[in-house]
Amino acid sequence: MVKRLIKNTVRFEMRCSPDELEAWRHAASTHGLSLSQYVRLRLNRDPLPAVKAKTDPSLIRQLAAIGNNLNQIARWVNTNKYKGASTPVEEGIYAVRQQLALLLEQERNHVD
Repeated sequence: MVKRLIKNTVRFEMRCSPDELEAWRHAASTHGLSLSQYVRLRLNRDPLPAVKAKTDPSLIRQLAAIGNNLNQIARWVNTNKYKGASTPVEEGIYAVRQQLALLLEQERNHVD
């Protein structure tokens, strides 16, 4: 269904408690919306946009460096696969993957 673009020209006012207003403002900013946009979406029962997680830029740089190192290790493992030298390296890669999964889960819990 295509929605027509209608200019919002009518003003609507309502009373609320200071706590409610603060909660609505916080929820709106969490979703990257103005208070008016947030209230309009809620009243129309339209879906809210997904909340974008704020991730520490230094964590992203560290994970990128780890990923780069893993790519180099994977290249070495594939090159030396038939020489029998890859088993300890593969175990190390598995351990690193577990640690990365744990870090990702901690970051997701921290953002929520």
